[in-house]
Amino acid sequence: MNDGGRLDSDELKAKGRQDMADHSSSNNPNLCHNEDVANENRLIRFSKHIAEEIIEVQNRLIGLEQHEDSPAVRHEIELLSRQIKTLEAKKAEYDEEISELQQLIRAYKASNDGKNSQNRQLVASTRANNHQIGENLLESIRQKTAERAIASPAQLPLWPEPMRGVPNGILRSALFGAVKRGKRRYMEREAVAALEGIDLIYTGPRLDQTDLDVWKGALHLARLFPLGDRIEFTEKGFLKLIGRGGVHGENIGKSDREWLKKTLARLKANAIEVKQGPYAYGGSLVDEYFRDDVTGRYVLILNPRMKVMFGRDKWTQIDWSIRQNLRGHPLAQWLHGFYSTHAQPYPLKIETLHKLCGSESGAETKSDAKRNKAITGWRDDSLIPALDALVGACDRSGQAFSWEINADLVNVTRDPSKTQKKHLQTKVTTKSIFR
Repeated sequence: MNDGGRLDSDELKAKGRQDMADHSSSNNPNLCHNEDVANENRLIRFSKHIAEEIIEVQNRLIGLEQHEDSPAVRHEIELLSRQIKTLEAKKAEYDEEISELQQLIRAYKASNDGKNSQNRQLVASTRANNHQIGENLLESIRQKTAERAIASPAQLPLWPEPMRGVPNGILRSALFGAVKRGKRRYMEREAVAALEGIDLIYTGPRLDQTDLDVWKGALHLARLFPLGDRIEFTEKGFLKLIGRGGVHGENIGKSDREWLKKTLARLKANAIEVKQGPYAYGGSLVDEYFRDDVTGRYVLILNPRMKVMFGRDKWTQIDWSIRQNLRGHPLAQWLHGFYSTHAQPYPLKIETLHKLCGSESGAETKSDAKRNKAITGWRDDSLIPALDALVGACDRSGQAFSWEINADLVNVTRDPSKTQKKHLQTKVTTKSIFR
């Protein structure tokens, strides 16, 4: 037992093995089920603790990477990288045990509901073999390869605390548009503007950048758990997480709580079909949620199949501090997300950006002349001020961002992230090999 009263890794493993052995010899199925649930909860808490440790080490790693290169810094980075791999392997062990227990719990529930005799036989068989499972489980997990020791396939990547992970297919589209406040248009299976290679169909109320803040917050909390598990939070804690109601949440009031209720309802009451590469996701942005109006607590669940949107090179870490500095500038926030997905931004037409961000400026114009005039006005009144705001926000965070407009093309230059730098280096290496 550690100083905080929490079971350490070895104690928890020993207790798990003992619990498995104990309830394998028990003749009381209800007692066995209660032990399974208790063990599952303990293991989930421990898995979450390890995930938080991983994020803490990742944050230290990010800080070191900003230092001047030296042998001492490189050595410390190597040690931290090894520590992350070790923690990820430990987390995978517990996630595997959680999966085994959840299978037992599901089998018990199916039997208890009296669905069919086959389920009851499955439970009996599982109980009979449970002792052997307990003896062999950890050894089989240790023999898994390092690649499978990351998290369960239905878990989001573990990005660090100062960042927010979002699929590229979302950020490169008009799904969360840079639109003005007001009455929201309802969309019925409409194709959403997106970069080439992304297909997105949407049904539901029009979404904006404040909706994206809430979805990012939900993803940020969900990354600590397997997708499909319960995510619990309080109204105030969540509003503070997404920067609502002041820097420290000191100004959170009734209007903020009502706004959160409406936003979560929008994120639930929709259907998206997004395809980027070989995989597609179809479902709502929030699978389901529950709320206790007395305590202000929420339980939220995301669809496990959402994992396909976070494939390799299919998602981006967004600097949350820069986005917060752009609060109140929806177009600047959209531009920040869009250009963050590009390691090397390429020139785009003003009209293309106007379409991709979901701007409704000039949407009702019928003639080409009036439309061109509307886009020119959007460039001068909205796009240029938004780009300038983004330059200032990046500068305050110590990141380079610059832009220029030549004729009707917008050219952007920015600092790529560490991951994007590796991606660019890989492309260079690959080209040199096959040259």
